[in-house]
Amino acid sequence: MLKYGGCYICKVKGLKQPTTPTTTKYCIEMHIATVVVVVVVVVVVVVVVVVVVIVVVKLVVVVVVVVVVVVVIDRYIDR
Repeated sequence: MLKYGGCYICKVKGLKQPTTPTTTKYCIEMHIATVVVVVVVVVVVVVVVVVVVIVVVKLVVVVVVVVVVVVVIDRYIDR
């Protein structure tokens, strides 16, 4: 965050280094907003990945159970 010897976001936005209370406040708010957005995105991605993994595991279990039941029924009918 503190690249170029100061506020990275102010540098990106083309502002001067925070010299007044207003620009300092703006800088802090932008830093907080950026961190919040990053945290929210990471949490959403983690939740989506966990849900997808759970769904895939359930599907695999269902497929395995169905295959086992079909094989067992098939062998039982053959006898």
